Amino acid sequence: MQNNTLKKIYSLEKIVLNTNDEKIIDTWERLQSADYFYYMGHNNCAEYKCVNPFKTSHEILQYYTNIITDFEIRLIKKELRKNKTDFLPAMSTLY
Repeated sequence: MQNNTLKKIYSLEKIVLNTNDEKIIDTWERLQSADYFYYMGHNNCAEYKCVNPFKTSHEILQYYTNIITDFEIRLIKKELRKNKTDFLPAMSTLY
């Protein structure tokens, strides 16, 4: 679980950095927080003397996957808005 989710968040690096948007970059960096991955790997927090806000590792995986999906949608929308803006001036020269 941890490995696949890390691969997913790292796969967004180029897109995120190309936005040059500090807020998006900050969000992407926060999504790499060790806490998410720690909770995915530790089902029984009593054994490790930690406080886990999630009932199971699968629950944190589900939450994290939803967060990443929402983040990806945000990136896609931003890119579409950018492309639309770039596209419109080019279209105006056709008429």
